[in-house]
Amino acid sequence: MEYCATFGIDGGVSPGFGVKYPMYEKREEVLTADTHFKAVVAAATQARQFSLDYLSNPHNDLTTVTLLELCDHTRNPIDVKKVLKDVGYKSIQRFEWDDENRLVTRCSQLEHLLLIGMPR
Repeated sequence: MEYCATFGIDGGVSPGFGVKYPMYEKREEVLTADTHFKAVVAAATQARQFSLDYLSNPHNDLTTVTLLELCDHTRNPIDVKKVLKDVGYKSIQRFEWDDENRLVTRCSQLEHLLLIGMPR
């Protein structure tokens, strides 16, 4: 079954060496999963990958990715917190809940630097 995930990516952009500006991007991705729970896991995996791939925001040295919305194939929003609770989870490792009960992950500039050259 196809799901649509919308992510908010708060990071940075660099037009050249030594210069970095803040950037915010909304990005939609189509995910395939057998269940709502597997769709949440796929969305979290994608969010974490975005946090690793995008540059950090120069104002706070973080790349912050928020799962803004996860919808099923009929475009009905899924209550991510309820899906996790139904299978016995409170959250997902490396994620926290924001004030609007959305999953958020962050990757620091230091973490980005430590990951350079390491296989993923």
